[in-house]
Amino acid sequence: MKHWVTVLCAFAIGCDSPSATEGADASPADADANLVGNVVVHAVDKTGAAVPGLHVVFIDSDGTTIDQVTNAQGTAQASVHPGASATVIRERNTLGAYSMTTVQALVPGDDITIDTAPGSAAATDDAMSNRVVPLNTTAAGNMTFTYPAYSGAAKYIVFTPCGRTDVGTSRSPSLAFQAGCVKSPFDVLVVAASSGDVPLAWATKSGITFAAKATAAITDTWHAPESFAATYTNVTNRVTSIEMNRFVPYVRGIAQQVATGTTTGGDTTISTTKATKGLTTLIKSRILCAEGTGAGCVSSSSGTAQQTINEVIDGNAAAYSLDVGANLLPWVSASYVPETKTIAVTLTGTGTVDLFEANLRYTRNNAVIYTWRVFGPTPGDVTFPTLPATIPGDPTVRSTDAQGVYQVYLCESTALSGYRAAIKNVYESLGTCEANATATGTTATKPLAPTTGMSRLSQWN
Repeated sequence: MKHWVTVLCAFAIGCDSPSATEGADASPADADANLVGNVVVHAVDKTGAAVPGLHVVFIDSDGTTIDQVTNAQGTAQASVHPGASATVIRERNTLGAYSMTTVQALVPGDDITIDTAPGSAAATDDAMSNRVVPLNTTAAGNMTFTYPAYSGAAKYIVFTPCGRTDVGTSRSPSLAFQAGCVKSPFDVLVVAASSGDVPLAWATKSGITFAAKATAAITDTWHAPESFAATYTNVTNRVTSIEMNRFVPYVRGIAQQVATGTTTGGDTTISTTKATKGLTTLIKSRILCAEGTGAGCVSSSSGTAQQTINEVIDGNAAAYSLDVGANLLPWVSASYVPETKTIAVTLTGTGTVDLFEANLRYTRNNAVIYTWRVFGPTPGDVTFPTLPATIPGDPTVRSTDAQGVYQVYLCESTALSGYRAAIKNVYESLGTCEANATATGTTATKPLAPTTGMSRLSQWN
């Protein structure tokens, strides 16, 4: 079974958990309790267009409930005190499915955006259903890339901001770009490979401006792949294995190099061959603790604890070093208590987080499906709020509902600056911490990896 969780200080117990420190600006306790002012919520789809007609329930710090509906501009607002929350509810037309997102610890003046979709759209287009922001797949046009031949190549692989494309033996492929992954300027990497995808040589071009129907000539000479080594120091006994993923030049699709090492603590070096160089590189390190192994491992038969540390490095570097112990977030585990409709959260270790996210998926009468995600500043137990029964789907969790998936995420990134900044767009902030842009077929998610710095994610699922 998998599980998910987040905290709303207006409704959660454990909001003063000493095991994880929120961002410096995160707590509404710092605001004047008598302060009253507007909180504005914008509902947008994957193209950034407004989503009207969604209920937004504001619950003030004194428990007062204000039910609003997003207008033609996708906006709803209410006058509240510090410590309020806002819950957006989306009903999937005629299919008996509802997705909800709650953002807690709001203060007057907050202006937040929630990525979602109209009720007529598929669940895959709704970030509230899937936790990731779908890619805007509107066609932006094709660009052609040319490059010299490499003797012995069975095929060429071209990497752009829209991901990896195997182009066969073509040396002038025309590649389709989607609006969600267009950026200017951008970099291109071309890999000459064997029929078994083994890199034989690589060439790059930087600073390309996107223009539909344009051609970019890659005149770089072919370079031989080199070895790359990642060394992990100060590894705690709780860690049982580390997976190193090396992305160049963007986090889009499958990593170019993946290598795994096991450990019982102490330094661990993971090496890979055939690495391309020259362009910005992101190292995604998955820190794992398998069930029943490792000293004090928090994984169990009901869920797995893992952490991800993402860091942008110099693309020419032949080695990478990470002090694991100094960069770990708290390990997190969770359990669901149906009698109290509470997700109980346990933290092991310390660390600062920008955002805490949790999710509960449940069904009612074996027919209606609900997905509820909650975002807050501080990890702790979560009791889901009570919404008016008149809200579409009456989503308030009942003890008789059948609980399915629940998971917990702790998010921290140098690209964020505390909770106030993170909640401006919670799903994009979570994506920044995850450095998640996985392609499945022709579908991908945003954002691309940050261009600098480190982001970290601790999860239970």
